[in-house]
Amino acid sequence: IKHIHNAQTQSSLSAANSLIKWQRSGTLTVQCFAPLSEPKAYERAEQMSCYIRDVLQRIQTCIRFRRCEAIEVGIDDGWFVFNVNATFQYDELK
Repeated sequence: IKHIHNAQTQSSLSAANSLIKWQRSGTLTVQCFAPLSEPKAYERAEQMSCYIRDVLQRIQTCIRFRRCEAIEVGIDDGWFVFNVNATFQYDELK
């Protein structure tokens, strides 16, 4: 699992409590591996990635996930690999 923050922008002026609202965004990547020694490695890796994609699409918290997608990467050193990519966004008061 890897997450990278891309943008961190001020989205409000200071309130009475001197806090400023910052909008944070980035990309989350989850890699799904299935060993090629398993008879259905492709299907297993695809199932894992689709499950994670579907979970991210349904999350209803202060973090918003968009553009959730399962992407076939292929074979890598004895594994079949899929990546799940999703952009995220949340607000932070500081």
